Amino acid sequence: MNQLVTVGITTFRRPELLRKALNSVVQQSHKELQIIVIDDASGDSTPSVVASFDDERIEFIQHDDSEGAIVGRNEALQRARGKYVAYLDDDDAWVDTKIEQQVSVAERGAQNVAVISCGGTLVNEHGQVLGNLLPGLTGSMRDSIVSGSLVTVPSAHLFRTEALREVEGYDGTLASHNEHDIWMTLADNNYTSDFVPEYLVEVGSHSGYRMTSDVKLRVDAVEAYFDKWYSTLESWMGASKALSFQRTFTSRVVAGVGNQSLRQGSFAQALSAYKVLLVRYPARLTTYQLIATGMASVTFEKTPLLPSPTTIKRWFRA
Repeated sequence: MNQLVTVGITTFRRPELLRKALNSVVQQSHKELQIIVIDDASGDSTPSVVASFDDERIEFIQHDDSEGAIVGRNEALQRARGKYVAYLDDDDAWVDTKIEQQVSVAERGAQNVAVISCGGTLVNEHGQVLGNLLPGLTGSMRDSIVSGSLVTVPSAHLFRTEALREVEGYDGTLASHNEHDIWMTLADNNYTSDFVPEYLVEVGSHSGYRMTSDVKLRVDAVEAYFDKWYSTLESWMGASKALSFQRTFTSRVVAGVGNQSLRQGSFAQALSAYKVLLVRYPARLTTYQLIATGMASVTFEKTPLLPSPTTIKRWFRA
């Protein structure tokens, strides 16, 4: 398959992680790539890391001010010359056949297939494999959402450029849940999806501050997401199921912050997240199940245990 694919990598102050991510792109078996690296005003060695690759397919854009990853993604979409576009977070990496396999599936698909997904392997900063997730989403994107089967794996999607442009790319007003949001947007435009049944992304799990580990910001973000989409979900599911969907989604997001904090040894932050759950949903059995799952993922010596498949799925959801 000789179709040009545009790869967008947004990065901020992670030069060594970026090196690994970019290396996984230039080594792709699919060679027809336009690689756009967008540095969100890191102010560090990021430019020299990119320059060290000396690959004419790489286009480097450096922002003077930090504008956020979504602005970078939309900029990559505007500059895209490829029939397809794929985004890679700077702390993730691809198996070398990812693009080749996804393009093969996309080229066999109908015009209304907007996205091809794949599975991911969650790996910590020490290289320890924490688990795998293979969503296997195919067919109506709306049906995947209504059934509750939608789980997005970071850096796993290959989009049809034309479809993303039709919906005007990512919503820059949302602080989080951008992958769920783009699926909702495409679903609302009656697009479908397909997948490659293999683990083609290495998803990084590491210590350090992230917006995803800030309890208040995550709660505010999930509320903004439902302010935008609740009426649509209600029209698709009905009032009762939409309310249950919102509560379950919010619980998993907040519990995800708690679970991630525990894995990093931030017990005060974990307790803060669990407190939010208990205050909001004290009568839901799911609240206690999610908290118990998080606490079971570590020992008192802070040594990670092997998580269950259900736990891994919740981590990806978060």
